[in-house]
Amino acid sequence: MHRLFALVIALVLIAAACGGDDSAETTATTAGATTTTSAPATTTTTTAPATTTTEATTTTTTSPVPSGPDARPATPVSAIMGADPANETYFTTGTFDAGVMGIEPGAATAEWFRAEGFYVVFFSGVTTADTGPLCPGASVATDRFEFVSNAPSAGADCSSFSTLSSDPTVRALECNGSIAYRTAIPEDSVGILFGTLEKPVDAGIMGITSLSDSSVGEIPEVDLSLLEC
Repeated sequence: MHRLFALVIALVLIAAACGGDDSAETTATTAGATTTTSAPATTTTTTAPATTTTEATTTTTTSPVPSGPDARPATPVSAIMGADPANETYFTTGTFDAGVMGIEPGAATAEWFRAEGFYVVFFSGVTTADTGPLCPGASVATDRFEFVSNAPSAGADCSSFSTLSSDPTVRALECNGSIAYRTAIPEDSVGILFGTLEKPVDAGIMGITSLSDSSVGEIPEVDLSLLEC
């Protein structure tokens, strides 16, 4: 009995021990469980700033079309007026006076061109504001003097000149105070070209002239509208 009782007690203890193990394995534990909630993805839209394109403005500068005597071509045939050693100034009844003539010797240049089939001489450095009205003239020296002529500028009285031309195409060309002369010398003439400015003074004629060799270079054409404006 004692042994049976002891056996029963032992069985009960074993059963209790086994029962405790089963409870640990089968009991669901809910405490401390972690629930994870996924937040919906946030979409961020970034709008790029509008690109502004600035087109460069091209400014075209149009140079004015050259006009007037300053637009004349260069010429290789020219000569200083009243230059030494020729001392080509004169007054038929006295002494040349630059103050009366309005031109200092050596200060002006006779430049030669061609137009209308004839020679043209432009008197660079001369202004009629200083000289007053003039009687420009020209001739060519070959084996003799040829095609000698004069013509009046605006306001000039050249009626006493024996070489005054009656040809209306032989004329003074004026533009804002400058003066040139369309001569009676054909453009194929070869020799020494005389370009002269004269004016009547008292009872005589005062003048200043120049000598240019026509053969030293090619004499260019000139548009007479540049010299006569």
